[in-house]
Amino acid sequence: MKYKSRSVTGDAGEYFFAYKLTSMFSWVVRLLDVDLGVDAEIEVVENEKSEFRLIKVQVKTSTKINGSSHSISVSKEHITYWKNTNLPVIVCLVDLKTEKIYWRKIQSEEDYSTSGESCKVQFDLTKHELTAATKSELINIAIPNEIREFEHLKKQLNIELNKLPTPVQMYPGHSGEELGILYDAIAVARTILDKLRSLILIHPNIGNNGVNSRIESIQLFLNQSSNYCDMCNRVDMGLE
Repeated sequence: MKYKSRSVTGDAGEYFFAYKLTSMFSWVVRLLDVDLGVDAEIEVVENEKSEFRLIKVQVKTSTKINGSSHSISVSKEHITYWKNTNLPVIVCLVDLKTEKIYWRKIQSEEDYSTSGESCKVQFDLTKHELTAATKSELINIAIPNEIREFEHLKKQLNIELNKLPTPVQMYPGHSGEELGILYDAIAVARTILDKLRSLILIHPNIGNNGVNSRIESIQLFLNQSSNYCDMCNRVDMGLE
């Protein structure tokens, strides 16, 4: 049975990557037996504690890297797969000759296509080396997409809530065009709340620290605001 040089290089690169990340950051690195577009998984550990923040990794290895840049060819299928995953994906280039590792995060908005059938991930060897200073960048991207989306939705929700009177005044104070703005803000806020609830179902840890009760109090506030707008509307229409 032959152990081809290509397999030797690839395996050595994956083992070196796992050793380097574990020794440098004290993080968990899992090399995956089943290769479905990624070779490894990083689990961020801070103060000897994991909060299940993960990064998927594709490892490419070479012994022939020269100059200040290097690119690797990957299939369009891989690019699409990486962009569609709900976890961050990084592609790492291991230079066995210099024992250096370079990395790039796959960006959903970036175009990796070429004039041919394959795609390319480009590395600037002067900027993209994985070093101890890279730790904070990796921690930042390791925040689950659900949490990123949750924070984004919270900001959107606050924008809509700021359009509503607080506390809700149960007497006519708005009419006409102003009421339209309030009704729209309430409708958008309710849609955002539904999305927040869905994210909590996907990622239960988001619901810690009283988030669920906060959502319910906002729902009550929106109901009060809706009733307030209805009262204003009735007065504006001369019904009361």
